[in-house]
Amino acid sequence: MNIPKLKEYMQPHFDIFKDRNVYCWVSSGAIRDFFTGDPFIDIDFFFSSRKDMLIAKNSILEIGAKKIRDLPQNRGEKFKYKNTAYDLACWDGGGDPPCKAENPQKMIEWFDYTVEMAALDSNGKFYNHPNFFEDCKNKRLVRNSIRDFYPRANNRRLLKYIKKGYTIDTDNLQTWLEDQDATFEHRHNINKNKLK
Repeated sequence: MNIPKLKEYMQPHFDIFKDRNVYCWVSSGAIRDFFTGDPFIDIDFFFSSRKDMLIAKNSILEIGAKKIRDLPQNRGEKFKYKNTAYDLACWDGGGDPPCKAENPQKMIEWFDYTVEMAALDSNGKFYNHPNFFEDCKNKRLVRNSIRDFYPRANNRRLLKYIKKGYTIDTDNLQTWLEDQDATFEHRHNINKNKLK
């Protein structure tokens, strides 16, 4: 629960963009892993607009980072600088589903589990789900009440968590499985309509 230490640790990463006057935030995995003590080499930066994301892209390229690949759903790009990977992303309503999050509070509402629902912004403000710290400490997966649209990626995510020692109770597993079933129906209907 040491938020000042998190800020101190993340500041050099935020400093990459500080001269560009862009608002951004770090969210999800790097925040969780910082508090659980798990190693991480990937930091996800989110921006409230494509314009800010492109400005940040120029900053990271100027310091010598190399582009690795595009992110799924045309939401941004991944870069490598020294031993760290940086995802620069913007959830502006594009893609399927049309995720829209112009600030950290809206962003964490889209995440799958409470252990992912935390963010630190470039102004030093911390956002989190009320159970974030407790669920991280107990390595407990509590499903967010959103509809899941990415079954394969989220199957991999759940398996990764289980391999890292996280647990999920029957109620949360049932919710997750129901989401998978609804997702299959959603995708099936989209594909069926495309064939008409």
